[in-house]
Amino acid sequence: MTRGWYRATDSLLHRLDARVKLILGGGLVVSLFSGFNPARIGLVAVVWGVLALLARQSLSDAWRIVKMLKWLLLFSLLLHLLFTPGRTLFGARWLSLDGLINGLCVDLQILLAVLLSLLIASTTSPEALAEGLTALLSPLKLVRVPVAEIGGMLVLVLHFFPLIKSEIIDLKVRKTPQGQSLLARLRSWSVQLERVLLRLLDQGDDLARAIVDGTAPVSADPLQEHRRMGLLSLLVLIAGLSGIFFLGRL
Repeated sequence: MTRGWYRATDSLLHRLDARVKLILGGGLVVSLFSGFNPARIGLVAVVWGVLALLARQSLSDAWRIVKMLKWLLLFSLLLHLLFTPGRTLFGARWLSLDGLINGLCVDLQILLAVLLSLLIASTTSPEALAEGLTALLSPLKLVRVPVAEIGGMLVLVLHFFPLIKSEIIDLKVRKTPQGQSLLARLRSWSVQLERVLLRLLDQGDDLARAIVDGTAPVSADPLQEHRRMGLLSLLVLIAGLSGIFFLGRL
């Protein structure tokens, strides 16, 4: 959930309180993995589709997630196909029809969980995410958990991720000259990696100083004062929790 996914547009999901999105998103993910139920998975998929339309999220972002997870999804499907007992597929004893069905359902569960997280990330700024999460964790202060420090570190991490992304893109652009030996390539890669790490350390130090000095567009303490939840967010929270309770009863 980084600034690279956030889309600063005006939609219903953008206007919702970050705490509501975190609670309902977490509840939907828990309901997905609470049991093997194709009907529940289908309903969550429909919910995600409707929310993606409301958030004006492009299908290209979802497709990027599918491509990122393709090997994990294929490996999971293959494990279920080969090692799940039950009905066979095409008469082959080593191919399981039940495994194919279970594997597809598990892949859908993983994919929907990631897409729901993407939906939260694309409609909530890193600052709002950090504020919402630390607000939800604020009761832990009663047992002396340093919630304020955790919130400050979370803000720093969320702003540091785009720097890592830009350095990785820059590293991919630089191509290793062809015709070099393996040892020469390893040396070249080690030199480039060292330069990237040094630049990341310098940028991280500059970002931390900017946040502490107040020159960065983010507060060093996201727990200074929590905003009250608006009426719209409260109504959506009640309706969403009711829907999640219904999903759990399926």
